[in-house]
Amino acid sequence: MKNKRIILGIVVVLAIYAVIMIIMFYKKNSNINTDKYLIVNNNLNLKFNNGKYVKVGTSEIENSNIEFKAYVNNNYFGKYYLKYGGSWNLFDKSNNFIKYDGSLIAVSDGYELDFDNLNSRTINDDEKNYLTSKYGINNYDFLITNEVYDIDLDKNGTMDKIICISNSYYYSLSETYIENYDIKNNYSLVLVILNGDEKVIHKEIGKNDITVYSVIGSFRNDAKQINIIMESTVGYISENPTSIDEIYTYKNNTKKFDKIISN
Repeated sequence: MKNKRIILGIVVVLAIYAVIMIIMFYKKNSNINTDKYLIVNNNLNLKFNNGKYVKVGTSEIENSNIEFKAYVNNNYFGKYYLKYGGSWNLFDKSNNFIKYDGSLIAVSDGYELDFDNLNSRTINDDEKNYLTSKYGINNYDFLITNEVYDIDLDKNGTMDKIICISNSYYYSLSETYIENYDIKNNYSLVLVILNGDEKVIHKEIGKNDITVYSVIGSFRNDAKQINIIMESTVGYISENPTSIDEIYTYKNNTKKFDKIISN
């Protein structure tokens, strides 16, 4: 009887110890990969909190010690740790510096954003004809951006399209002179053709100093909403242009892309 009590006591102690160890393990790891961060270049450091993005400092991201999925120039680059030194630097698990060239988007591992691998092409004749008929655009001599992306944004099997194009005579003023230049040939246009319907993100026609846009990336969040990340540059032709990064989300209730945040 005494031996049975001893054995039972040992079993109880071991069971309690196992429970304590399990609790400690889950408590220790409860914060791993639960914070949801989205980094866009060196301008936009975001944390997804209570259903919306909030801006955070670089130190919070560095101190999180979370591995990030990195996308460079719209394509998946690998998983790395981030350290800030005037710009975001990538390091592997062995703390080796990883060089990259181009735009950077980084998402904390465990934050499930479905990013697209984007590859741009230039605008074709059919698209030029469409822009002429719809917006009166017929000059492509001074293009600043000329990006077209063919992609299924909502993953329903139908190909969609992003057109991002800007044109400005003043951009090439030092090289070319055109007498009686029509200011209407200065334009900046960002269109999304989603399931055959046109959605205008940005439109400027006939301004001296247009805002120039470029596509950085696109993704779907866990609510399956379409998001497009853009870089906009004000004063592109000036000596001190200013660029900001912006995220546009497609809202099903309004059937429009709304800007939800920018740096």
